[in-house]
Amino acid sequence: MIWRPLVFLAALSLTSGLSAAVMPSIDSSEEINAAASFNPSGYTDLLSEDVNFAFSVTGRSYSDDYQSFTIQFKDTGEENYVLGNYDENSNYYPLTYHYTVNLVGGGTEERDTVSTLQNGNYTYDAIGDSFAAETTFKCYADLPIAKGETIASDSLIIYNVFHVAENKVVNDGVTSYTYTPEYGKNYYLHGPTVTAAARTNYYLGDFVTSKSLSLASDFDGYTSLSLEYTVDIRSQFKNLSSSYATYEKQITDGSYSIRQRLTSFTNSKFRINYSDGTSDVRTITGTSFVNFLDKGTFRFLLDGVDSSKVTSFDILNASVYSDIWDNSKNVILTKSGLTWRFGCISFAPVSAGLAPTLNYNVTMIVGVIIFLVLFAAYAVGMYFYKKKKYKNDEFNRVIPKEYIKKSTRDGLYLGSLTVFILCLVGRCVYFANSNTVYNPFDPYIMAFIVILLIFTGYYIKYFVNKYKDHKIKKMEEKLKLAEDVEDDGTVVTQK
Repeated sequence: MIWRPLVFLAALSLTSGLSAAVMPSIDSSEEINAAASFNPSGYTDLLSEDVNFAFSVTGRSYSDDYQSFTIQFKDTGEENYVLGNYDENSNYYPLTYHYTVNLVGGGTEERDTVSTLQNGNYTYDAIGDSFAAETTFKCYADLPIAKGETIASDSLIIYNVFHVAENKVVNDGVTSYTYTPEYGKNYYLHGPTVTAAARTNYYLGDFVTSKSLSLASDFDGYTSLSLEYTVDIRSQFKNLSSSYATYEKQITDGSYSIRQRLTSFTNSKFRINYSDGTSDVRTITGTSFVNFLDKGTFRFLLDGVDSSKVTSFDILNASVYSDIWDNSKNVILTKSGLTWRFGCISFAPVSAGLAPTLNYNVTMIVGVIIFLVLFAAYAVGMYFYKKKKYKNDEFNRVIPKEYIKKSTRDGLYLGSLTVFILCLVGRCVYFANSNTVYNPFDPYIMAFIVILLIFTGYYIKYFVNKYKDHKIKKMEEKLKLAEDVEDDGTVVTQK
C-alpha cells in the first residue's frame, strides 16, 4: 500500500501542482479569527452525501488557554478524501475548525482555528483505503480560549475537506491509478458523535496544580529555560484508574509505586513566545519523556533564543501519563497506564511580563575578574612579605624573576580550577537539562579537565621533589654532626 501515496503525490504534482515539500506545522494560535462566520451555503455536507463517512469526538480536555478535542474520522466506503492541504504555493486549504465560544461575560462568539498538519511526509492529510491506506484518521482540535471561556463540542464544524478522484489507466495491459483532488467542491462536517471517553472534560489544573517560567539563563548562544511546577497526577490516577484499587496494598507498602510523566515528546513541540507578539516553534529532540516529581523544575535547553523578550514557554501537544511500577522487578504493570492529552501546557512568569534572565557569560567573566584581583593582591602581598622576611636568608631569598614565574604558573592553575568550577555550577544547576541534548558547557569542562590533569601532574612531581629535597636536607643535617666529632670520638663543643 506504500506505492499509493507516492502515486497520489506524483499525480498531484502533475495535475494540481501540489508540492511534495514538507510544510512546517502551523501554530493554531496564529490562525484565530475572532470574528469568523461560517456560511454552509458555500460548502457541501459530507455526512449527507457519503453515508460511509463519520467523525467523532473521542477525548476532551482544557486549560486556562485551550480547549482540546480529539477528533477521529472514519471512512468505511470506497471514496478517498484530502483532509486539508497545507501547501501555501498551490491550493492552500488547511483543515479548519469553526466553533462557538461561550464568553465569560455572557454571550457567544464564533471563531476559526486552523488544524495542525499531522502527516510528516506530505503537505496534506488524507483518508481512504485506495491511496492513503488508512480508513481511520485522528487529529486534535486545540482551540485557544481565554480563562473562563467554554466551547461545546456540538458547535464544532470542520471544513476544507475534498474528494479525491481515482483515475484508472491501462497501458499495454498494465493497470495503474492516478489520484486527483477535486478542489472545486469543498465539504464540511458537523454534529460529531461524542464517545463515552469524551464525556469527561479533564482540566489541566487538576493534574498540574502550579507552573511558572522562573528563569531564562544564557551561555554561549544557548538558553536554558527553567520551568517550576507542582503536580497532583498521583491523586487523579488513584481516582481514575481501576488498577489502583487492585494494587493499592502493594502501593501502600512500597512494593509498587505510581509514576508520573510528561510524554510523549515524539509528537510534541516547544513554543517560545516573545513580547513583540511573535512565536518560535521548535521540534523536541533528545528524549521522548520527562518524569514529574510532586514538585520540581524542568530545564529545557534551546539555541538562538532572545531571552530578553521571552514572555512564556509552551509545550504543545503534551500528554500527562501515569502508571504503576513494580519496584522489585523494574517493570510496568500490564495495562496500568493512563494518558491525558492537553493541547498546550503553558509556563509564564509569576508576575506578568518578561521572564527573569541570567547571563552566565557575564557571571563567568565577573567570577574570573574577581579571582584575578584576589590572586594578584595575594601574590603581590606575599612577594613583599617574603622579600622582607628572607632578605638576610641566602637560601630563601626571593628572586623576582623566579617568583613571577611561579606565581604565573600558580595563577594559571588556580584560574583554570576557578573556570572549571564555574562551568560545573552552570552545567549542574542552571543548564541541568531535563532532555538529553548537547550542552554548551561540556566542551569547556572536558578541556579544563585535561588542563587541570596536566597541572596536577606537574604539582605532584613538584611536591614529590620537594619532599625528597626535604629528606635529603634532614639527612645532611644529621650527617653534619660527624663534622663536630674527632676521629677518636672526642666531642668538640662549638662556641
